[in-house]
Amino acid sequence: MCSATGSITRTSASSNASRGLREVRDRRNGMIIEKLQAQGLEVTMEDVLESVRSLKREGDTVGRPHIADALVRKGYVANMAEAFDRYLAKGAAAYVNPPRITPAEAVRWIREAGGAPVLAHPGLYSQDGLIAELAAEGLAGVEAYHADHTPEQEAHYEALAKRHGLLVTAGSDYHGERGGVVFHAPVGARRISAEVVTELYNRRGETTA
Repeated sequence: MCSATGSITRTSASSNASRGLREVRDRRNGMIIEKLQAQGLEVTMEDVLESVRSLKREGDTVGRPHIADALVRKGYVANMAEAFDRYLAKGAAAYVNPPRITPAEAVRWIREAGGAPVLAHPGLYSQDGLIAELAAEGLAGVEAYHADHTPEQEAHYEALAKRHGLLVTAGSDYHGERGGVVFHAPVGARRISAEVVTELYNRRGETTA
């Protein structure tokens, strides 16, 4: 939900936070696979890791896109969109959402590590009140321009960002290709000016030990 811009410094707090997030994600992946297997789909973690290897993205954090790719590769769904619609999106058959850090905690950790926190693709969860809440915690910007936002959403979140004194950023959210189809949008599909990049760096938090 929050992304970071700037030179991130590993502090003990941020390292512990990152490790905790990885553990939550790993646990969620296992729970999703268990749900898929309970519905008769023969998918294992090894299948998911094979998808990571086939995409030559071994450095990736394993998550739902890789599980979706495994479902496509095994022929259970035709494409990534169907995998999410039927099994992995919120409310779908194998969706799991274990407790994790709050957006406010993420903002604080990013700032403590010397980064500039930005609220990613707010149109995907439609919680406008969150912008004001996070602005008070030190949020630097809002990703108003995103590959999955409609023009109306982009205008709406640009206005909200400006109302709260936040920078307006953009992102393609490129996650590679799945079956030859770009997931989200190609790199560079959404752009910001050099001035916004400079201002983001100027809004970085102070690194704490």
